[in-house]
Amino acid sequence: MVREGDLCVIEIHKMLELARVFCIREVEGEIADTDMPRVLRYASEQDRAMANENLRMNKIAEQTCRAKVMKYNLNMNILNVRYSLDRSTILITFTAPEYVDFKEMVKELTAELSARIQMRQLGVRDEAGLLGGIGVCGRVLCCTKWLKTPEAVNVKAARVQGLVITPSAVSGLCGRLKCCLWYEYDQYEEAIKQLPVAGNRVRCPHGEGFVVARDVLVNKLKIRLPDNREVTCGGEEIELLEDQDGN
Repeated sequence: MVREGDLCVIEIHKMLELARVFCIREVEGEIADTDMPRVLRYASEQDRAMANENLRMNKIAEQTCRAKVMKYNLNMNILNVRYSLDRSTILITFTAPEYVDFKEMVKELTAELSARIQMRQLGVRDEAGLLGGIGVCGRVLCCTKWLKTPEAVNVKAARVQGLVITPSAVSGLCGRLKCCLWYEYDQYEEAIKQLPVAGNRVRCPHGEGFVVARDVLVNKLKIRLPDNREVTCGGEEIELLEDQDGN
């Protein structure tokens, strides 16, 4: 029975890897996730030694791979090259803006490195997750630490939260909209329904006026009064009035 912290040999994506057990949990029913690693055995001293030697061999394989990319003038960016624990397979992770025909390159690499070559293309979000980094929040990227399958994000999520729609404000390190824009989207949507929108005529403790801005997070509204003064009131202090059309 493996325990948290144990170093084990696992099989994942048809490759043997050395991995440390992070947590243990029970799974009911059949496991349908093909990405689920399968624990084969405890890591032996030989496994550990081979894994350490693979770190050196990975660098050699990466140099060889990059040379082949240049030789065939392939429009692709190599992110990572590594051997499986038993050195039967080499996984090459890359990004590319278009289809890349790397058949000839793979043939040469297979012959020169004496291993099966497995090519894996990543999108820009996956690339950021693999390379890692620190977001503007000061934390490790979600896609690096825990977010396994990022969802597609659209600009509506930023608009609902009242964010300024500029690349620097709403884009992550990958250049796409930040995944975290979705995290509080439902809460913003619900909160917005409780507050009048800009332009609505309302009554507040200071009199009647028109909503000019709202802060959804703190449930506050900025209201312009007839004398052009602007006051801030809580959403619970506001009464929505009918407009001139009686709506």
